[in-house]
Amino acid sequence: MKKKSLVTLVLIAVLAFSLGVGTVAYFKKDFASNNNAVRGAKFEVDSNGTLDKDVEFDLSGDPLYPGINKDAYTFVIDKKGTEVPVRYEIQLTPSDPLFEIVNGKNSPVKLYLYRKVAGNWEKIGGTEKVMVNNPLTLEEFKIGLEWPHTDYDILYQGKTGKIAINVLATQVDGGAPPEEPGDPAITGTFLENAFLKNFGYVTVNVRNVPEAAKFSVVYKLSDGITQGETEIVNIGEQAGMIYHNGQTNVDIKIFDQGGNLIHTFTDVTLAK
Repeated sequence: MKKKSLVTLVLIAVLAFSLGVGTVAYFKKDFASNNNAVRGAKFEVDSNGTLDKDVEFDLSGDPLYPGINKDAYTFVIDKKGTEVPVRYEIQLTPSDPLFEIVNGKNSPVKLYLYRKVAGNWEKIGGTEKVMVNNPLTLEEFKIGLEWPHTDYDILYQGKTGKIAINVLATQVDGGAPPEEPGDPAITGTFLENAFLKNFGYVTVNVRNVPEAAKFSVVYKLSDGITQGETEIVNIGEQAGMIYHNGQTNVDIKIFDQGGNLIHTFTDVTLAK
């Protein structure tokens, strides 16, 4: 009896071991693909030698004077084999006495940035930062200098100045040009005439108005009721002269390069 029970136990043990081995037996098969290649995209942006030195142009031997309008310098940006969407940020920064405020007057010497489009030069900005989205492989830019006549030009005779050119090339996601954040905004400044109290000129800084290129100022005359309007001038220039005693605000119309009205700022307070 005991012998039969022992045989039975051995058979159960063997069967249990066999079942246990069976539970860990899986089909397996390996697949492989080797030597797959990736690389970083090319990002090659250069100025082709036009912005490689601390000093690229010197006009001190060809002095500026009221009424002049001339080209100061031309430079190029070449993105060569760049394989990612890119944008350029370009800023012209004037400094030294020729561009400083004297006796409360802004410098009459103006800087403008031009871009060559289809063989023609188009003014795209002044001393504010300018964005160029989706640039061509080779882009050509130039700096223009203008000195419109003012009644305080003599304050700047003999003064010297410097101009810095800064270009930043940045990859952008998806190739879509970034949108300028925020609503249309404007800062207006009243530059009072040195000899006529409450009479002067207006300059503006416009933000978030695409294609803004020119402006005019709608103001009230000394009776506080009758309206006047300045001529249309380029942003960066002075509009006027106007009457402004600080007690009334103005409306400022914004135009594109072709002179089409694209936005109007109403009830603008002019800073002094």
